Amino acid sequence: MKSVALLFYPDKTKILPEDYLRAAGECITLMIVLGFLLTYIYNPAFIESNPIKSRAGYNNFCIGFDMPPSSYFCLPICLFGTYFAIQYNRYDKLRTRLSGDKISPAIKNFSIIANNLFIFSIIFLGLCLLITPEIDIWIHTGVFFQIIIVSALVVIANYLEHPKKTKFFRNYTIVMAVFSITLIANILINYINYDACVAAGGLNCGNTVPVWFCMFVDYTWMGLFFSFSLLPFKNAQTINLKYEPEF
Repeated sequence: MKSVALLFYPDKTKILPEDYLRAAGECITLMIVLGFLLTYIYNPAFIESNPIKSRAGYNNFCIGFDMPPSSYFCLPICLFGTYFAIQYNRYDKLRTRLSGDKISPAIKNFSIIANNLFIFSIIFLGLCLLITPEIDIWIHTGVFFQIIIVSALVVIANYLEHPKKTKFFRNYTIVMAVFSITLIANILINYINYDACVAAGGLNCGNTVPVWFCMFVDYTWMGLFFSFSLLPFKNAQTINLKYEPEF
């Protein structure tokens, strides 16, 4: 696993920022798998009925670690994922600064801003485990909103500054942006209409956007998010290291 290698066996000759992004993805994957397993065993009622499913009509990937006891075990994993994500953005920003005149000032500034935003964005990820859907569904979902938006900005920035832009990478970036916007729109429509229905005294309030469409957009976005560190970076530039003793 890339996360284990980076923690205990770091490369002393070079740094590939995307390795840290891949490690962060491993942590999120472990959170989802472990969270669903623990919730299924100790809190199966939450899978059957929860505020997100009431509004959207289905469970998304993250529902597994939203409630105790799974959140207790997933929080430390989330902290490791946050560390790797911050390291990725730090090194990606450093690589951008080292590129010199190879990247235009406008693209360079956009990339640096996107990376800085993502550093702060990922820090708030842990709030999803502290502010559960049953405490405040809007704050809980709002944390995901800002991650969706900033993640899309990071993908766009990486495409713009990549030295060898491929057709695949361009299409990937466009699809990521479209699905990010559509996912947020689906959630807002379902949540706003559900709350309005409840406020009006409705008894059978549910999702507005068809479940199959919401699931397709949601699960596809998650797939794009996880594949970000695996697919478009075959020719990504590394940062070469040189250590010298100081006396």
